Amino acid sequence: TSSIFYDPVFQNIKTPTESYDSNIRVQYNEPLGLNTSLSFQYRVSYEREEKEQEALYADSYRGAPSSINEAMSINSNTGFWTHRVGPGFRYSKERNTLVANVNYQYSTLNGDIQSAQSQRIKRSYNDFTYFLMGNFNINQQNSIRLFVMSNTNNPRITQLQNILNISNARNVSRGNENLNPAYSHMVNFHYNNTNLE
Repeated sequence: TSSIFYDPVFQNIKTPTESYDSNIRVQYNEPLGLNTSLSFQYRVSYEREEKEQEALYADSYRGAPSSINEAMSINSNTGFWTHRVGPGFRYSKERNTLVANVNYQYSTLNGDIQSAQSQRIKRSYNDFTYFLMGNFNINQQNSIRLFVMSNTNNPRITQLQNILNISNARNVSRGNENLNPAYSHMVNFHYNNTNLE
C-alpha cells in the first residue's frame, strides 16, 4: 500500500506603503501684442515612496505565522525627481483660443531594495512633452475644441529590480533593469452645437 500526504504551506504577504509628493511651478508671461503672449515655465516635482513587504508562513489558513519568508520580505525606498522646463505660446481673440507648450523633462530615480538580496538602483531619463489646446468658434451655434498632449509614466522601483519574485511558484518573475518611462499621446476632439431657438 502507498499513502499520499498533502502538507500545504500558507503564506501571508503584508505590504504597508507610505508615499508623498510635492511640486513647485514658476511661470513668466510676456505679452507680444493685444492677442498674443509668450510664456516660460519651470516645474519641479518630487515623489517619495517607502514600502515594507513582509511575507510570513503559517501552518493553516488562519493560523498564526510560524516563520518569515526571507526571499519575499522586501523593503524599498524610492525618490523620484522630475524637472520640466520650456516655452509656451497663447493666442486669444474674441472667442478663439490657441495654447501651445513644449517641455524638456529630466527625471532621476534613486532607490534601495533590501531583502535576502539587496540592490541599489539609480536611473535618469530625458524626454520631451507637449501640450496643444485650441478652441475655435465657427459661428454662434458651432464650435470646436481640440486637445493634443503627451505624458510620461515613470517605472516603479519594483519594475526595475532584478530580484526574483517567487510569490507565485507558477509565475516566477523579475523586473527589467533597462525599462524606460512609458510615453503616451492623447488626442481629444469636441464638437459643440447649440440650438439658439
